[in-house]
Amino acid sequence: MIDTKRHERALSQLGRALETDPDDPKALYERGIALRFLDRRDESLADLDRSLELKPDHPGTLAARGLTHALDGDYEDALADLDRSIVLWPDDPDALNNRGAVLRHLNRPEEALLNFNRSLELRRDDPAVLANRGATLLDLMRPKDALANIDRSLELRPDHDDTIRLHAEALLATGAHDDAVSAYSTYIRKHPEDADGLAGRGLAFATIDENSQALADLNRSLELQTDDPGVLNNRGVVLLALGRAEDALADFISAQPLEPASNEIVFNKGLALEHLGRTKEAYAIFNQALDLAPNNALLLNRRGVALAKLERYEEAIADFSHSLQVNPGDVEATHNRGIVCGHLKRYQEALTDFGHVLQTVPGDPEAMYNRACILARMDQPAVALEQLKEVIEKDPSYRAFALNDTDFNSVRNDDLLGPSFQELVGTPESSDDASSS
Repeated sequence: MIDTKRHERALSQLGRALETDPDDPKALYERGIALRFLDRRDESLADLDRSLELKPDHPGTLAARGLTHALDGDYEDALADLDRSIVLWPDDPDALNNRGAVLRHLNRPEEALLNFNRSLELRRDDPAVLANRGATLLDLMRPKDALANIDRSLELRPDHDDTIRLHAEALLATGAHDDAVSAYSTYIRKHPEDADGLAGRGLAFATIDENSQALADLNRSLELQTDDPGVLNNRGVVLLALGRAEDALADFISAQPLEPASNEIVFNKGLALEHLGRTKEAYAIFNQALDLAPNNALLLNRRGVALAKLERYEEAIADFSHSLQVNPGDVEATHNRGIVCGHLKRYQEALTDFGHVLQTVPGDPEAMYNRACILARMDQPAVALEQLKEVIEKDPSYRAFALNDTDFNSVRNDDLLGPSFQELVGTPESSDDASSS
C-alpha cells in the first residue's frame, strides 16, 4: 500500500513535469516505471517507447521496457530489449537477472543460468537472483544445487512467499517428501486458495502414499484452476492408486488435448485402460504415441506389457529389447523381458534377465521368485526350492503365490522334495486359515 501511494504521488508529479516539457526522456522513463508498478502496462510501454525515441540507446530505459514486455508475456520483445541494454551496460545485475528470467520462460535454461551466475558475481547474495537460479537448476534436474540456492535466498528473505513455495518444490525434487509437505503447508496457511501450492502439496502427499489427502488437495486445485493438464494428470495417477481407474481415465482424457505432446499423459491413459482390462485399447494408445516418439523407453516398455497380455510374446520381447537399447539396465524392462522369455520357454535368457535385475537390486523378491519358477520349470527342483526358501524368508507373502503355482510342480511332485515344499508353503487349508486370521 505504501509503495502504491508513493508511485501514485510520483505519477502526479511527473505528469506536471511533462506538461511543462512533454519530451523529457528522463521524466517519461520514470513515469513509465511508475505506471508499470501500478499495472498500467500499456501506458507504461507508451512512455518508455517515447523515451527511447528521444534517447534511443539508454540502457536503463531499454531494460525497463524489456521487463514490462516480460510482465506482459511478450518474451521475445523483452529479450531483444534486454540484449540491447546489456550490450550498452554489460555489468547491470538487474538486467542480467531479468534476461535470465526471460530466457527461462523461453525454455533456454542453460543460457538463463549463465545470466544468473553473472548477476551474482556482480552482486553477491541477491535473494531474488538466488531464487531464480534455484528455479532454473530445478529445470535442469539439479535439485540439490537448486535447494542450496533457495535455502540461501530464504536465509536472506525468510518470509518471501514465492521462495517458500519454491523451497517446497526443491524439497520434493530432492526426495525430502515429508519436509516438502510441511513446506507446502506453511505456504498454504498464508495462501489457502493458491492452486499451484495446493497442487504441489497434493503431489507431495502422493509420494508418501497419503492418497486421500493428495486427492483432496488436487481436487481443490482444479476447482481453482480447472484446465491444468499437469494437475489433471497427477490426480489421475492418485485415482489409479485408489483403485478408481474409470475416474483416472477421465482425467487423462481431459488432460491429453491440453498438452498433446505429453508422453506421460499418454502413458498414464494407456495404464488406466490396462487397469480396466481394455488391453487392446491400451496397446493402440501406446502404438499411436510411439509413432511420434519411437525411441521413448517408457512407452516401449508399456507397449511390451500390453503385447504380453495379448500373448504376442515375440513382439513384446522386441519392445523390451528396444527399450533397453534406449535405456540400458532399466530394471523394469529387463524383468518384463525375463517373464516373457519364460512364457516362450527361453529359460536361459529368462535366468539371465532376472540375474541382471538382482545385480542392480540385490534381494529383489519378485525377481528371486520368478527365477525360482524358471529353475523349477527347467527341472532343477532342488535349486528352485532353495531359491523359494530365500524369497519367503524375505517376504512371506510369496508363500501364498507359490501354494498353487503350477511352475513348482517339479518340486511339489518330487518324492524327496515334495514334503519340504509342502512344509514351506503350507496347504490350501492352512493358507486359508492364515489369511483369515
